[in-house]
Amino acid sequence: MPPAYTSAQKAAISQFASVTHADRATAARLLKSNGWNVPTAVHAFYGTAPPPSPSTTALNKLFDSLRSADSTSTPDKIGPEGTMAYFGNLGVALDDVGCFVVSQIVASPGMGEMTRAGFVNGWAEAGAETAQQQAALVRARKAGLGKKENRGVLRGVYRHTFRLALTAPGQRNIDVDTAVAMWGLLFTAPSLEWKGSVDWLGLWTEFVRARGKAINADVWNQTLVFAEETLKDEGLGWWTEEAAWPALVDEFVKWCREERGVGVQKKAEEDEMSY
Repeated sequence: MPPAYTSAQKAAISQFASVTHADRATAARLLKSNGWNVPTAVHAFYGTAPPPSPSTTALNKLFDSLRSADSTSTPDKIGPEGTMAYFGNLGVALDDVGCFVVSQIVASPGMGEMTRAGFVNGWAEAGAETAQQQAALVRARKAGLGKKENRGVLRGVYRHTFRLALTAPGQRNIDVDTAVAMWGLLFTAPSLEWKGSVDWLGLWTEFVRARGKAINADVWNQTLVFAEETLKDEGLGWWTEEAAWPALVDEFVKWCREERGVGVQKKAEEDEMSY
């Protein structure tokens, strides 16, 4: 029986295989021996030395240059003014999913905020020392966000985006309008296109707006899982009442079947089998 891998490890195997054209067993072996670091494993595969790690000194200097342009900054934190200017330098618009990509890389604690530790550690890990390198990496990551082999990257960006919307201490939910706006970026190209023969994103946003319920972390995270499943089988044949979906998702499936005629054929087949 093949070993079980995490979603991140599966994404790393797929990325390694796409770059080297090696078989998955070779990919898994080299990744495991190199700490599941794709660039390091690729260099090991080709027998070349990995590039030197980005200079944290250079990244600290870049952070300080951004901080000096923000009147609200502190020694180790940049506020909205400096963050928005930085996004502009990277060519990332605020109504672009790229802003979520950058925020996840630098571990932004909130919308329009960056800390020194998150900025330096995030870009060092990503291997981008200069603003030009960072802009190129964001463009590449954004362009591949909707690809199946990059699903691990998407999940990381998606989960972090929820935290960006938590603006008050102890806040656990985000309002529907904020969630819908973020889903509009995360569930359209170049990110995951939540639309097949059925416009799932349109149905979901219509439904959650009508319900008006605040969105918690569980609903937020499971919405991505639900989206992936609907794109595999738009007839909803995989859905059962016994599965541990959030109540809002269960209500949505019922609404789709009864109000929009989605998944009705499969439901009818299930009813026939129950006789």
